[in-house]
Amino acid sequence: MIKLSLVLLIFSSSISIPLTAQSDYVILTNGDSLFGSIDRYEQLLTKDKHFSKIRLTNQKRKRKKYAHSEIQEIGIGHHIYRKFRLQAVPELNILTNHYQIVDFGGNEKFLEVVTEGPVSMYYYYWVDGMDDQPSRFPLLKKANEDVMARATQGIFGLKKKVLSSFFSDCPDLKRNLSNGDFKIPQEIVTFYNTQCEK
Repeated sequence: MIKLSLVLLIFSSSISIPLTAQSDYVILTNGDSLFGSIDRYEQLLTKDKHFSKIRLTNQKRKRKKYAHSEIQEIGIGHHIYRKFRLQAVPELNILTNHYQIVDFGGNEKFLEVVTEGPVSMYYYYWVDGMDDQPSRFPLLKKANEDVMARATQGIFGLKKKVLSSFFSDCPDLKRNLSNGDFKIPQEIVTFYNTQCEK
């Protein structure tokens, strides 16, 4: 019995079990998934792609930096950031209302995934030249389409004309939008995903 206890003690002391589960991950452009703890990811969202890197510390406490060009997606806690290649769609006014997802050209941009479904919502981050605090605005995208619509215009709220055109396939949503029934983009996404996509 003493020998068995000694063997179990030696065996159990050689097993290293992490005390906390690490939920951060990186998906590289080659498809590899890496797990650990991520630092310095904020610059991926707001900086030029040539200057933005993250640092991943794996379970063995080894650190490695990954450049913007090497990363397709990162997950930090409950937040997911996915890279898209976006090109602003020319409009008649100076405000950009739509972004096209393109295979070549455009601007590689990490967007925060808010919700995914028949209509998905993402946050687009940028830094205003006045301060270093990141700002964001929501983009909406229908499944199997390569256009994203900007849902709000700062303090002016929902972009009703843009959204009415974007959701022309759902008359009930358009009516509720013009009646002022929606206050935030998430309400529109939920309505479309539960009422329009049946």
